Amino acid sequence: MAADGYDPRPPELEAAFAALPLPDADDYLDRLCEAPVEVVVRSRREAPDEALRAGIDSLLVARVLLLIRNAVRRHVRPPDDEVEDVENEAMSLLWARIIRNDPFAERRFNLFLKRIVQQAGKRIRGGRQRERERTALTIGMPDPAARDGDAPLDVADGIDAYARAEARMDIEDALASIGPALADVLILHYLEGFPLHSQNPDTETVASMLGLKERTVHRRHRDGRDALRRALEQGGDDG
Repeated sequence: MAADGYDPRPPELEAAFAALPLPDADDYLDRLCEAPVEVVVRSRREAPDEALRAGIDSLLVARVLLLIRNAVRRHVRPPDDEVEDVENEAMSLLWARIIRNDPFAERRFNLFLKRIVQQAGKRIRGGRQRERERTALTIGMPDPAARDGDAPLDVADGIDAYARAEARMDIEDALASIGPALADVLILHYLEGFPLHSQNPDTETVASMLGLKERTVHRRHRDGRDALRRALEQGGDDG
């Protein structure tokens, strides 16, 4: 196991990357077309200039579109009227992670993609998107009956759309006020659905996403909830 918590690159991927010509070779992109997707993702990250990266991006998009389409049908199986939405959501999530240079995509792309499309399916089916609409991030007082006291406090059912929109804006303002170090942990955990910790090294967690120790993430999670609650209470007093 590598120090960053991810599996090391398999030898065959190292060999495939080493077999590529130099990036300035005329046939570089042609050779990438035949390389494993993991190698293409790595090549994008290591591209020496933006022009080459743009060329790799075009190649990568063309390849992953078909992979996403197949993965959605295999791992999500949404109704026909949701297929396109799930595919688009998966592409958006996947590309955001590639831009962030997620190392998992360079090691085990099939598993990486499976998780992406499953997350996209949950969002489109209403798991994350409905939760956003109902709870507007749902950071509140801990529920003593919940595990680790980590339970969101829902916005009350039955409130009108205007009040819900106001609640979302209040929370967005409060998140901005507590700073990115704390806000990132809350957003990844509550909005993006990443667990704070896991015993499974293959599970992506808030700690692995941010490159932080588990203890640090738990501290920021606790401090972030407290800071957000104070910011929301202060905002209410100002109103």
